[in-house]
Parts: sequence; C-alpha cells; structure tokens
Amino acid sequence: MVPAGVRQQAHDAGLPQGGGWPVDGAELRALRDRLGISQAQAARLFGGGPVAFSTYENDDLAQSEAMDRLIRLAADVPQALRWLTQVAIE
Repeated sequence: MVPAGVRQQAHDAGLPQGGGWPVDGAELRALRDRLGISQAQAARLFGGGPVAFSTYENDDLAQSEAMDRLIRLAADVPQALRWLTQVAIE
C-alpha cells in the first residue's frame, strides 16, 4: 500500500494530477459511483479487503498503482467490468 502522503509528493514533484496516479479519494469515489457499485462490491471485484475502499476514499491510504489502473480500466472498458464481475462470483 502507498501512504496518502505520496499524493502530495507527486503534486510537489509536478507529476500529472487529475488523471495521474494516484487518484484522490473523491476521484476514486466518483469512479466507483460511475460503476454503480458499493464499497463492499468494489472490494470483492478489485480486492483490498472489506474496508479498503473506505480507507482509500477518506484519503487515509492511497490505493496501489495496480489497483488504480484496474479501477480505471473497469470504468472505461465495460467488458473488463463484466469479466471482473464474473470472476468475483465464481
């Protein structure tokens, strides 16, 4: 896991924000809302444990770069979300 302070370090270093990694808690919640899933459902689909998304969305901890990319992929590619859903219920 990546400490939330990494966001500030990335900002201070001039790395891209708003679409850069990692998205902040509000952006993550917006992506999850766009997918139409609860925090518990997100945890089942993407991993991270039962309270992971609450922790990420409150900016207590930043999600990993891999988790960040997976969530963005699911939000942008409907087939990816369908595949993840099928795998999660098997």
